[in-house]
Amino acid sequence: LEHCSACGGNRPIAATTTTMAQATGHGASTGRLELPPCAFGTMEGPGCTAEAMYEAVLGALKAGVRALDTAEGYASLEHVGRALRDSGVPRGDVCVVSKLT
Repeated sequence: LEHCSACGGNRPIAATTTTMAQATGHGASTGRLELPPCAFGTMEGPGCTAEAMYEAVLGALKAGVRALDTAEGYASLEHVGRALRDSGVPRGDVCVVSKLT
């Protein structure tokens, strides 16, 4: 899941996981929702195709990942949404973290 098969597996499609609560090692609480301490990064690396990003996110969701880190500037929102829809995982079970750009 960490490398783009379209580019020979040598370029990361998820450069790092995003730590939401490094100091405590626990997820942050909003009062209603417990956020996971880490999220699967969806920033497309150089040479990564849209289809490879879709497959990576779909694979992550099927493997049990329930937090996705994205942003408008990552140019991956469409692929993340499609993978989330196609995964069959209930939308309410997945935390999608985004940022304003």
